[in-house]
Amino acid sequence: MNQSYDPELLTERQVADLLAGAERYAPVGGEVEARQLETPRTWVTARGQELQAEAGDWLVTSGNDQWTVVGDIFAKTYQQVGPGRFAKTAKVEAVQVPKLIRVKTLEGEAVAHAGDWLLRGVSGEVWPVTHPIFVERYRLIKP
Repeated sequence: MNQSYDPELLTERQVADLLAGAERYAPVGGEVEARQLETPRTWVTARGQELQAEAGDWLVTSGNDQWTVVGDIFAKTYQQVGPGRFAKTAKVEAVQVPKLIRVKTLEGEAVAHAGDWLLRGVSGEVWPVTHPIFVERYRLIKP
């Protein structure tokens, strides 16, 4: 595969170094639909990577976008607001990515392009988010 589409996987140390300059962000953007998976599932990121969810994980849908959240993390980060409807409540740390990178997430390896965001959640888990989705769903927490 072409190097521009298959960057070297960052080590845990490289990810920690990148996130050293992260700021805290709060979720915005309202409610999502979610349901707990009964069987494993493969899903595709906004950047086209196939990731894996396990039975017990949650499939979250917002508009045309879908992603999964590990069961215990979902319980820590989302609050039910109606039948099948949830709002994300947990804050994240995030930093804008300066170049094309690949990181290990709980669901598999995912790519972030320059200008995308790398987020760290409540259990130390990391995942990339495209810039348009990030600015739609998060706001900076002023110190």
